[in-house]
Amino acid sequence: MELEIIVVWFAVGIVTAIAAGARGRSPIGWFFIGLVSSLMGLIAVLVMRPIKKNVASNALASIENDDAYRDCPLCAEPIKKAAVKCKHCGSKVKCPIQDAGDDPTKPGWTIAFDSEDDASYVKMCTQLSDLDLPMVLDDDAILVGPYPSRSDALRVRQMLSDRHHLQGKLEAYVVRASA
Repeated sequence: MELEIIVVWFAVGIVTAIAAGARGRSPIGWFFIGLVSSLMGLIAVLVMRPIKKNVASNALASIENDDAYRDCPLCAEPIKKAAVKCKHCGSKVKCPIQDAGDDPTKPGWTIAFDSEDDASYVKMCTQLSDLDLPMVLDDDAILVGPYPSRSDALRVRQMLSDRHHLQGKLEAYVVRASA
């Protein structure tokens, strides 16, 4: 009699695991739940909705098709277009200058920082990149921005001056379309 109870007990655990696997759940975990709670575990797994197997691939496809994302230049994982730091590899990335819908002739506003030599250029780049601000690097200057309005650029320039003692000059910036 005891052997029959043990066989039925294990059979309920196995049936629970099979039903859980068919619904996209962990068969091993549900086997133990079926052993511990017997028929209650089986009933619980039978009333659960199946998990869609393609949820992750559907989510990835929607990210790839979404215009709000771009690929990280270092690890190629999808990140938001406005991101300045990759959430996957942690590297700092340049903010894109222009969205696909931007008018390339519409001026933006930047804060320009000039440097006398290469060492000061590298030091300034390091200071500004630590602040996670969008930057455009030229040969002779570092441009913070572009910002869509002059008042936005003035606000950032004031913050850089007050908090970080960095003095830059405000400049109009026309986004150039890349060839």
